[in-house]
This record gives sequence, structure tokens and C-alpha cells, in this order.
Amino acid sequence: MRAALARDFAALPDFDVVATIDARFREEPGVTWSTVAIGPGEEKSRLLAIARDSDYTLAIAPETGGILAERALWLDSTPTRSLGSSASSIAVAGDKGRLATMFKAAGIRAPRTTIVHPYAGQTPPFDGPTVLKPIDGAGCTDTFYSNTHYHHRPVHLTRHMVLQQYVRGIPSSACFLLDASGRANLIAVGRQDVVITNGRFSYRGGSIPAPRNRADDQVRAAVGIVPGLRGFVGVDFIWNEHEDRSTVIEINPRPTTSVVALTRLLGPGKLARAWIEACDNAFTSDDAFDQIDDQPELAFDTNGRLHSSCSSRSTITPS
Repeated sequence: MRAALARDFAALPDFDVVATIDARFREEPGVTWSTVAIGPGEEKSRLLAIARDSDYTLAIAPETGGILAERALWLDSTPTRSLGSSASSIAVAGDKGRLATMFKAAGIRAPRTTIVHPYAGQTPPFDGPTVLKPIDGAGCTDTFYSNTHYHHRPVHLTRHMVLQQYVRGIPSSACFLLDASGRANLIAVGRQDVVITNGRFSYRGGSIPAPRNRADDQVRAAVGIVPGLRGFVGVDFIWNEHEDRSTVIEINPRPTTSVVALTRLLGPGKLARAWIEACDNAFTSDDAFDQIDDQPELAFDTNGRLHSSCSSRSTITPS
């Protein structure tokens, strides 16, 4: 994801891109951007120094443990224009319990949700299979399935978690660009490659495009309920192809792995240019990304490797 975005922004003729990298790793050969190595204990000071000399900045990190929100807060203290969401909106969207309450208040169709402790033995206030996951998780990490009332006992988990009704359907994601006023422009809809094995969810990547109309009024409403979201935002949802409707799962207040396919499908610099225009409140065309829907499906794995097919064509089925 980092390399795909750096490459896309570097394709703009009027931009010089500087990307940070952990000092323990080497940059891949043939890059078209500058690289700054960050050693232990140097991240904040080096990142702020680079940001102060830049017109735009973009933090790429998971929201787990407040990692992304903290870095967004650092950038908010500089005069640079951030291409990402505000620290406060990242904190809200990263809290799945709070977000579920907001979905309910806004009338957005979402799974019934409650907060539990894995060892408290609570009986959920709903019937049927359930999903247990961290309040601030990402990428299906520590996410469990149960087909009974509640027998999750993940030994290593000791904190409160989110328990939700399991929703059957096609795991999907809608990718949006949001401008500084919160207006959302749909980039594309994709499928997620998610499997359940031995009671545990695994995310294996996904594919783009899927039918654009699956980002229905529920999905589009969801992306607008958190003030301060900006730039690339993903909305995860389950698509019920029998009822032609979506159930919203969560909001990703950051770039998702989908960008590796989007930059390829759009061509060099097109996503980057639209991203900058959106954050400058200069993005006006709602049909700027329609070309994606006419292209063959392009799949990607969790490491951003691209290939031509994907196994996420059916509902996730426990095994």
C-alpha cells in the first residue's frame, strides 16, 4: 500500500514525494521518490520535520491501539495539509462499539452489537451465530465466529470486545474520497476475500470492481456520520444478493489495501490527483471513477500483490 501510493503521487509532474521507512528495511529498487530512514525513537521528530517542509502529508497506519490517531494528531500540529482524516474522527471510527451506537441512532442497517468481556459469560441480547472482535481491530485480527449463544474463550484476550450478530452475505467494501467539508465521492466497490476456519476469521485481500450499485443508500449514509473524515475512507459492508441490500459493518478512516488495485485500474497519478483535489475542496465530478467499472476484475492479497482472479465470490461460510 505504501509503495503503491508513493508511486501514484510521484507520477504527478508537479510533486516531489518523500516517504519514510523503518531503518531496519531497505527501499525497493527503482523507486521514483525520496526515502527517509527512521530509527528507534526518531519517528515523531523526523515525521514532524518532514511535514513542516511539505505541502501535503499522508499517514498510513492501522487504527488499532490508537496508532493512526496519534500520528494524525502529530500532523494536526503542523501547517501542512493532511490528506487523511482528523485525529478525532479516526478515534471515533476506530471504536466499533461507539460506531455501532451511531449507526443505530442514524437508522443505518448494521448488525446488532454489544460490548462484552471474553470471560464474563454474558448472554448476548440477540439470537443466532455471533462475531467477536476487538473494539479497535483491523484486518480480521483476533476475530472469532460462534454458531452458538456465546462460547468464545480466546485465551490470550483479556480486554473488552465487540460482540455482533453474524450477517451472511458477500463481504464487500466501498472506497470513497471525502473532501474537507465531508462530501463523499464514490471511487469503487470491491469484494473482500474473507474466510472462517476453525471459528476464526481471516482476511486474504479482495478484488475490484464489484457492481457500483451495491454502495446503496445505507453505505453512502454511513460514510457521512463521523465528522472530520477526509481523504480516502473505506466502508465495509455485507451484501445480500437475494434481497439486494447492504448491512454496514464498519468504517475504515484511512487508505485500505484496495488502493493497490485502484492505482493500477485508474492509471498513474489519477487517484493521487483526485485525492488532492478532494482535500482542497476542488473535486467536482461524481463520475470521475466510472471507468473502473468497465475493467476486468483485479484482485490483490494482503501484501498488495496483484493477480487476475479472487476467491471472494460467494458468502463466507464457516468450516
